[in-house]
Amino acid sequence: MHTQSLVGKTTQSLIMASTMIALFFGASAVSKAGGTNILISNVGATEITEDSARISWQTNVPTNSQVYYGTSSGSYPYSLTLDESVTSHLVPLRELIPTTTYFYKVKSRSGDGSSASSSE
Repeated sequence: MHTQSLVGKTTQSLIMASTMIALFFGASAVSKAGGTNILISNVGATEITEDSARISWQTNVPTNSQVYYGTSSGSYPYSLTLDESVTSHLVPLRELIPTTTYFYKVKSRSGDGSSASSSE
């Protein structure tokens, strides 16, 4: 497998040569929409196969896990939400189209309604 990371950039990419699925994502976000200040960090894609990947990230407070994704930059027609409140997030994406580039961002919402999103 080949991993390419653009260190120091606001947008990073992981390209796995064995599957040709490319995933683009933002590295971190801070937002205060409500009462809790939520920090999203360490956004990444792991376990990339021909038709699946796992998106992971950390938050400083317990939140749910949401991933928005699609095949065009800035357009996310697909989403997956896990309602369990955690600080270590892992969301499996399945049924991805092989050799297709996917763009995504993550979002986390706390119990008081506060939320934060990563950039693409």
